[in-house]
Amino acid sequence: MDLTAETAYFKSKIRKAYADDLKRMASIPPEAIGAVLNENPFPLSPEALEIIRKQLEYSFSDRQDKGATILSDY
Repeated sequence: MDLTAETAYFKSKIRKAYADDLKRMASIPPEAIGAVLNENPFPLSPEALEIIRKQLEYSFSDRQDKGATILSDY
């Protein structure tokens, strides 16, 4: 299943809607991908939408929450 064109469409919508955040290297809001996919103009199956969602999350979700740091070697 080739979803290249559909994925590109959704990427472009996210880039346009969140241009300022992306310029500042900030992550987009967690609900952004779902909101864009809800405005789906294509006749896509739920499986296809899930594939596109995963591709969009991979492209735009580089957020890292607090983590742990190892300060000494045990």
